[in-house]
Amino acid sequence: MIEDLPKNWFRQPPDLNQVQDADGWATYVARRDDYQMPPLLTRSAYEGLASRQRALYNLARKVAVSNLPKPDTPMAAAIREQIETTLSTNTLNADPGVRPGLFISAEGGLGKSTLMREVAASFDEETRQMADIFPGMFGNLDRWIPVIWINVPPKVSIGALCRKILNFYGEVPRGIRTEAQLTDRVHTLIRDCGTRLVVLDDITRVKMHREADQDAADWIRGLQETSATVIGIGVDVEGCGLLYEGRAGTKQKRLLTQTRRRFSVLNLDPFTYDSAEEITEWVAHLAAVEQDLPLLDKTPGMLSEDLPEFLFAQTGGVIGSLSRYIAEASNAVLGRSVADGGEHLTRDDFLKVQLDHAAVSGSSPEIDAATSIGKKAASSRKKQRNGSFNGDRQRRVPA
Repeated sequence: MIEDLPKNWFRQPPDLNQVQDADGWATYVARRDDYQMPPLLTRSAYEGLASRQRALYNLARKVAVSNLPKPDTPMAAAIREQIETTLSTNTLNADPGVRPGLFISAEGGLGKSTLMREVAASFDEETRQMADIFPGMFGNLDRWIPVIWINVPPKVSIGALCRKILNFYGEVPRGIRTEAQLTDRVHTLIRDCGTRLVVLDDITRVKMHREADQDAADWIRGLQETSATVIGIGVDVEGCGLLYEGRAGTKQKRLLTQTRRRFSVLNLDPFTYDSAEEITEWVAHLAAVEQDLPLLDKTPGMLSEDLPEFLFAQTGGVIGSLSRYIAEASNAVLGRSVADGGEHLTRDDFLKVQLDHAAVSGSSPEIDAATSIGKKAASSRKKQRNGSFNGDRQRRVPA
């Protein structure tokens, strides 16, 4: 039966989840735009399909709903431009010395890692093109690896970070190695493989009230002396303790001052709904999402004209919450007959979907946790105790 149906109904999205080793990252860079959604049929063409064919077409569209394109937001576009400017300046700088780094800070669900993956993938492609012209600028091994991406482990240490990076390069340290030996090997691979961007996801796992984390933070700054740009991604970077000393000791103050001088913080914010310009941006985003929905009975303005205020109130302008909300509501109406309301989203359809807890409560658990830590630190300072702070196109519709 499947053989009799158009092949473009059944394109399988590539597995792009593994980006923490060189092969997985290369797959992401090469295949991130591979998936194409099935064409959207008219209602009459859909009704003309046999029952089994309709079921298969519905399945293909459910896959599409779960893999919708992610339109850029104005906030993300501004952050992307700044990242690209810093990367270009650092990469083309032939002088020895420290390369300024960046922290990308945002609440959960605003797409900070998604944004950074796309920026890093584009940088990877552009750097490889430059390496063809200026091979002497980008390492001396046969395999160039312009970008490495690691998740900072929950228990942060120099050794753990070294092993994460070495694992990305496909190297497993043999025997007992000191932190100095591991660090030397990491720096050698970064230089020899032409790595110009090091991305550290979950950077706010580094808590500066712990001595091992202080050493790790100092080690991360050392990466900036390899000609690579270091970019950390985390929740509430400014509030977690990476940059502000509070009543920190002398060593901590020195480390924090160095961090603030070497890194800039870029805050990725949610949509807001206060001014006419902000409302227009939100409506434009809904219109872009609306165009890609594979629903037979969607109409222009289904989301952007009929439900913009409702959707903002429900999601708080958080992209992750909005995407999940629309995807689950769309899957719920997919295959629904015209007699039962058709494949058209209404307020009632959305109200049947359970929102994520952060959207329901109007807060972010990660931010709440950081705020709680900050309050404890403030309380500690009032009591004069020793110590320091704690530390997300238009579709052609065939007739």
